[in-house]
Amino acid sequence: AVSEQTPTMPLDMLKPLRRLLEEEEEEEEEEEDTDYIEGETTAERRKRIKAKKAGLDKFANITLKKDDAAARKDEEEDELPDPGPGPDPQWEEIVACRAGNLADLICLRHESKDTQVDESLWYCRQVNNLKLRMPPGVLVELPAHLELLKSLTTLIVSNNALLRLPPELANLKHLKNLEFTDNQVEELPKEMEALEHLEVLDCCRNKLSSIAPLKALCQLVTLKLDQNSITSLSPLQYKKLTRLATLSASHNEIVELDDKMGRLAALTSLNLCSNKIKLLPCDLGDMKEKVLMHLNLDDNPLKDSKAKKILEKGRAPIKELLAHLRKEQESGKKKKKKAKDSEEDDDEEEDDDDEAEQPAKEEEEPAPPPAPEPAKPAAASGGGGG
Repeated sequence: AVSEQTPTMPLDMLKPLRRLLEEEEEEEEEEEDTDYIEGETTAERRKRIKAKKAGLDKFANITLKKDDAAARKDEEEDELPDPGPGPDPQWEEIVACRAGNLADLICLRHESKDTQVDESLWYCRQVNNLKLRMPPGVLVELPAHLELLKSLTTLIVSNNALLRLPPELANLKHLKNLEFTDNQVEELPKEMEALEHLEVLDCCRNKLSSIAPLKALCQLVTLKLDQNSITSLSPLQYKKLTRLATLSASHNEIVELDDKMGRLAALTSLNLCSNKIKLLPCDLGDMKEKVLMHLNLDDNPLKDSKAKKILEKGRAPIKELLAHLRKEQESGKKKKKKAKDSEEDDDEEEDDDDEAEQPAKEEEEPAPPPAPEPAKPAAASGGGGG
């Protein structure tokens, strides 16, 4: 009978294998004991654990320090002195909101006899969406307490008598939708630049003349500026507005459009009717007719007769207008090239003329007069004086 024998491994091969298994077990234990960092890959985590194990704390803690710094910054931004529960609510809408810990608060008080806002409103810190409308002439400004509503993502204060927006608006870091149509606001606060998450801005029917603070808002999807006194849209960073789908600025004082407007690749609706626009930038032809679905340029004193004729047709012929602008764009490029070539030719001719004139001038210059001959010495006279 043949006896089965268990194969044996040489001791010199067994020791390294055992050591490898022990190291893997140690690594697994260390991984379990080490805190996870959000967004960190497995490879990055292992590298950090090895660095920590080797005593390279100053390198191992870099990610943690960055993470902690970001967290501290957020905490500092959100940290305000605890205002307490605030006054007891007077409006039934606020009573219900607090009782149910509701995220939506709608206070349509325009038909009431209120002469001021219920102060307790600004202490409903759990609210995400707030809509407030007061009787005519009552709400002329929003208080600084507005910044207590840290969770706000939507603020609608249309149809009031607002004369200005508070700088504290900048502390609403999560605000995505801001609407204050039908007010008397004359200027946007510079602090609006901090609203980097703002997606919808509707400020129609106010008294705005400039939109300078909007230059920093690059997440906008909808921008409505109708019926103001705005003279230019140039503060907008067209190249960075990659999500802007609706731009409406009708009934303003806009005289010219920026050439870079054609970079609004996501734009589906453009309304610029009833302005003072005389020329359409040819770069508008860079827009895609399959994307741009609505275009209104009515009631503008356009000089381009062909573009005007195209726009006078029944339905907005976007495809035809964009094709015309592209043609003008190409024509403009050719004219520029021709003018540039002509200038270069003129320069060359001038250079040739200058070179031709130079020898002529040299020929015309009179020859220098001959040097005078040295005077001959006088002959000595004979005899002396008597």
